Amino acid sequence: MCLSYLKNFPVKKRRKKDKWYTGWKCIRIVDNSFNSYYHRCTLFNTWLTSDNINLYTSKYDLPNRDYQKYQSGFHIFLTRSEARIWKNNQKDKDIVKVRYTKIVAKGIQNIFDEDNDNLQVSLRCVIAKKMYVEKPK
Repeated sequence: MCLSYLKNFPVKKRRKKDKWYTGWKCIRIVDNSFNSYYHRCTLFNTWLTSDNINLYTSKYDLPNRDYQKYQSGFHIFLTRSEARIWKNNQKDKDIVKVRYTKIVAKGIQNIFDEDNDNLQVSLRCVIAKKMYVEKPK
């Protein structure tokens, strides 16, 4: 998953005293662990750190814009409803609550119709270097 384009928007911590932000991640739950795009069979309740790779926004999503460069990280949606919309356009995904720190990028993730002709919705997404996936109840 690559961001469609970079965009700055406010991200707030749930409580001022918190050392992390809270968001929502689409993953696949397998027994007592989970799979995500780069991490296979990872245990819940563990802090993960992303590798440093330079990524570029999708040229297909906005053909009239230049590519925008950003650091790799965990793609996290700000709200559960945004994660649900993404999940409904993907296969075999679950949604879990995550904590995250070290935001390296903010942007928009576009979803197009099946023919990739018409934009259906634009979702806010942050890219974070560190993420803690809470075990679902």
